[in-house]
Amino acid sequence: MKSAADKTGQRSASGRPRHSPLWIWGVFLLAFLICAAIAWMHAQGRETMRAALGRFENIRQARIDLSKGFLHLSLGEEPGAPFGQAEGVALLRQALASFEDALQRQAGVEGQTAEEFRHKVDAFDASLERWKNAGQAKAGQAVALRVAFNDLERRADAIDLQAQRHVMELSRRLDLQFGLAVVAATLLLGLVGVAVYLADRRRIALEDDLRHSETRFRLAMEATSDGLWDWNVASGEVYYSPGYWRMLGYDPDRSGQRIQDWSDLLHPDDRALATRTNQDCVENRVPGFEIEFRARAADGAWRWILGRGKAVERAADGLALRIIGTHVDITARKQAETTLRDSETRFRSLVDQAADAFFLTDAQGRIQDVNRAACAILAYERDELLAMAIADIDPAMAGGRYEELWRRLTPGHGQRFETRHRKKDGSLLPVELSVGLLEVGGQRLAQSLARDISERKLAEERIRESSRRITALFNATSDSVILLDPDCTILAINEHGARRRGLRPEDLVGQSLCERLPPETARIRSAKVEHILRTGQPTVFEEDRDGRHYMIRMFPVPGADGEVAQIASFSRDITESKQAEAEKVKLEGQLMQARKMEAIGVMAGGVAHDFNNILGAILGYAEMALQDAKTKRANPADLEQIVKAGERGKQLVRQILTFSRKVEVDLRPLDLNQAVSQAAQLLEKTIPRMIGLELELIRRLRPINADANQLEQILLNLGVNAADAMPDGGLLRIRTENVVVENRSCLACGRTFSGQYVSLSVSDTGQGMDRQTIERIFEPFFTTKPKGKGTGLGLATVYGIVLGHGGHIDCHSELGQGTTFTVFFPALQSQSTPAVEADAPARAVVGGRERLLLVDDEAAIRDVTARMLESAGYQVRAVASGELAIEAYRQDEAGFDLVLMDMSMPGMGGRKAMLAIMAGDPAARVLIASGYAADGQVQAALEGGAVGYVAKPFRRTELLAAVRAALEGGQTGVF
Repeated sequence: MKSAADKTGQRSASGRPRHSPLWIWGVFLLAFLICAAIAWMHAQGRETMRAALGRFENIRQARIDLSKGFLHLSLGEEPGAPFGQAEGVALLRQALASFEDALQRQAGVEGQTAEEFRHKVDAFDASLERWKNAGQAKAGQAVALRVAFNDLERRADAIDLQAQRHVMELSRRLDLQFGLAVVAATLLLGLVGVAVYLADRRRIALEDDLRHSETRFRLAMEATSDGLWDWNVASGEVYYSPGYWRMLGYDPDRSGQRIQDWSDLLHPDDRALATRTNQDCVENRVPGFEIEFRARAADGAWRWILGRGKAVERAADGLALRIIGTHVDITARKQAETTLRDSETRFRSLVDQAADAFFLTDAQGRIQDVNRAACAILAYERDELLAMAIADIDPAMAGGRYEELWRRLTPGHGQRFETRHRKKDGSLLPVELSVGLLEVGGQRLAQSLARDISERKLAEERIRESSRRITALFNATSDSVILLDPDCTILAINEHGARRRGLRPEDLVGQSLCERLPPETARIRSAKVEHILRTGQPTVFEEDRDGRHYMIRMFPVPGADGEVAQIASFSRDITESKQAEAEKVKLEGQLMQARKMEAIGVMAGGVAHDFNNILGAILGYAEMALQDAKTKRANPADLEQIVKAGERGKQLVRQILTFSRKVEVDLRPLDLNQAVSQAAQLLEKTIPRMIGLELELIRRLRPINADANQLEQILLNLGVNAADAMPDGGLLRIRTENVVVENRSCLACGRTFSGQYVSLSVSDTGQGMDRQTIERIFEPFFTTKPKGKGTGLGLATVYGIVLGHGGHIDCHSELGQGTTFTVFFPALQSQSTPAVEADAPARAVVGGRERLLLVDDEAAIRDVTARMLESAGYQVRAVASGELAIEAYRQDEAGFDLVLMDMSMPGMGGRKAMLAIMAGDPAARVLIASGYAADGQVQAALEGGAVGYVAKPFRRTELLAAVRAALEGGQTGVF
């Protein structure tokens, strides 16, 4: 039984049946085998899933790297990008290689899809190479590159989707295996349940890994600067990545989740097109889209956006259920394109506006572009020139010479030379050609500027001809002409100068001029050169050499810096002209003496006549006054007539002195209109009543610097002459005005003058004068009046006064048409109107008790002067000469308070006597008297210490005023 029991097994102490060790071991073995099978199956499934997920992860990571690489490539050309295009290209190629490697290992991808992807890779590589070599056409190639990448991206998305489906299918298959394992475990002691549990845990882990992979992909996309969006068309919700809002400057946490949030930001001009493009994709008219539009940024600016979208899920009717896309900020690219277009426009405008002809030629010399100036200069149409080669218009470029020029061109180093271009009519045009190398879109071109130098060539020929003429003139002159440097080295000499020295010009060039001259002459010549170098002023001097007399004129020749660089010396032999000049001076002296004798005769008649009239009046009234005095019947009227006659004599002498320029002019600013008005009152009383007087005085007349008394004399002289020219009556017109004169000739002095002047015109309607008379009217003592009617000093006196005022005078007259004299006075810049001083009221005669020494050689003058002074209370001692004055001054113990001394006396004269008195008594006060005003002796006496001056003849009031002023310490002068 025991053995049976042993065979049948035993129960455990707990009542459980005891299992045969074999069964137990079998169970354990089966359990072990099942566990091993489940473990093997689990390990195989885990390895399979790990491999599948690894391959899928590789596909997904390569997909991310592909997007990032193209993003780097797109942004690498943006200003301020933290990476370059080279990095983007490297990352992109690495991503493509990784994607290809993962694709080869990935199961579940259709062969056609993989093959299409590889074709897209090849197409993208070709676009990438074209884009890299695009040069200035890069913008256009960039668009093609982005289109190729979109195609590649769509194929990558398809591969990604198929790989994802394969992983999901594999996961479902493993789930099935795990389910079977659970049934087996349930049947076999729960081992399958453990296996299912473990498999389920593994599945959850795999799903977590998948979710983590998707999260990493989303985070990677959000980290880019592009905006990503995911639109659920059915629900209307849109996911916008944080980068989407950051791209436009908005808060990344913006809560917008509607398609309206995008359309509200669209530019009004772009909204219709963008909305229609989206709708076309929704309604399956296009699978995807790419569009450029403007969106409003947070700062209010409009930014250009490149939008791409693709429907990734559609309903059975084809309507899109889900669209995913990106937005890229392309504002900088747009601005760059605009800048490039503007630059091209400006370049074309500058080229077309250039005055020089512009040509763009390739390596074979074919003309690629020209400007308007080229067409105008060569008389071709633009299309005609673009069909030609440069050798067709430039014969010098034929025969391989253009190719030789092309080989010499390097960037930054051009060529410039002169050539000739053939115009359409066959004529040749001289031009200056500037050629440089230019690269456009990877193509090397030659740009040429051709300047028409026809005028310059003509000018150069004129200069050469002028140089030949100057050289001929240089050698033709009879003067010796030498060009010297500052060291007196001869730089050039004409043939005459060389022949004078018995040499040729080339023998003297380079030698020192001073070394070839006598020592004293060389010293003078060196001093003249130094003077010119120091002052920059020319010099003229004469020198005697070898028995000849030379006139030397030396002029500075400035250099480019304005300093004296060379000296031109002109030497003329004036020996014969000097001899002729001496003979001329001798003959002129004889002629002048003869004219003086003639003038004295003329003056004697005129002046004697006037003085006889004056003396006749004086004698007549004096006899009447003497007769009345004998009968004790004084008649003051007779004495007044004597005084008036004396004044007329005084004015006649003053007129003669004015003509001889011996009267001092008291110049001061005044209004010519006022002076004319006052003189006209006197002139009206002087001219006959049948002559009308008319004044035309312009308002706002500029002031002039003049002597009022002499202005009055000008008007009286011209007015009286005009009245004499109208014996039967007429009209005398006086006019003033402001004038601007340019290069006008003065009839009296013959000089031309210009500037701002005030003119005084005196016109009459009298007999007029012929040309011969006009040419002589300002000559002294020349008169057209009958003998005995005038001295001929009137107009000469006017001329002397005008000249003393720095002015000019002109005369216009025709026989029977009247005469007009016009005087031009320089205008003062000030616009103020000074007044002409009215005659000062007569001051009361002031005398005194001082002791005076009167010195005059004329007994009558001495006597009447003494009486004038004594009548005023002065104590007077009178002497007849300077010698007596010195003796009287020294011997008089009481001393004299003032010495009144005549300047023109026989013997030592007044000035020497004054100096002798002042040498003995430095405190002596001397008042001088003279018939001249401020002549040489009078001026010297005033400078020598005289306290004043009184002009002779003087009236009693003038004398007493001058004496009082001298005694009271002020310097005086009565003219």
